[in-house]
Amino acid sequence: MYLAIAAIVGMLSLTGCVSEIIEPANIPRVSTAQNSDGVVTLSWMSEAGCDYTVFVRDEETYSWKRVESLPVFHGTGELITIQDKRNPKKPLPWYSVRPGKH
Repeated sequence: MYLAIAAIVGMLSLTGCVSEIIEPANIPRVSTAQNSDGVVTLSWMSEAGCDYTVFVRDEETYSWKRVESLPVFHGTGELITIQDKRNPKKPLPWYSVRPGKH
């Protein structure tokens, strides 16, 4: 039994562990900037035929929540630039844009 366990552990140590962050190709990278008034400007390249919903990460729960004050944006293949208002005394939150087909 000991030899079997040792063999399994040895095989696992030889294979090693590899972690890789996988991002779907159609999730755009969002550029963000916040001014002193708390206005956050977000920009991303859109894909024609995609609808984009904006999410922000809750700093307390670390869960993603839809930014309800923003509509769904329709991709045209051009750059989309929008603004969101946040508390200027807090750090810039994490934003994400999730595409969907229309």
